[in-house]
Formats: sequence, structure tokens, C-alpha cells
Amino acid sequence: MGVKQLLGLEACDVSEEEIMRRLQEAARKQQHMVEFRNGPHRVSIKVSGVDSAGIMREDGMYYAR
Repeated sequence: MGVKQLLGLEACDVSEEEIMRRLQEAARKQQHMVEFRNGPHRVSIKVSGVDSAGIMREDGMYYAR
């Protein structure tokens, strides 16, 4: 399952790279919301204070325990 499917953005003309870039930028700027629009529809994503650096790494051995 891709990022677009997880976030409900299948119909949007935005790439997964652009989605991740905007989410990272929002976290860096300490913004609380990122909004994607597709015509009359919009998807708002709440950005939490969780550090995504640990999530983005492949810590497979840590989770394999």
C-alpha cells in the first residue's frame, strides 16, 4: 500500500515524493496541518510532533525482536 492510498489521495495529481516533501517541510516549520486539494475535494493531514527520522529509517532488526 502506497502513501497516496494510506492518506486517501489516489485522485490527486501529486506524487508520493511531493507528499512526503510537504509533510517533512511542515514538520520542520512546526506547522500543524498540510492540505492537499483536488478540484472541489480536499484532504487535510494533521502533522504531529513525532520525529519522522526514526520512522523513515529501516530499523528492521529492532522490530524483528
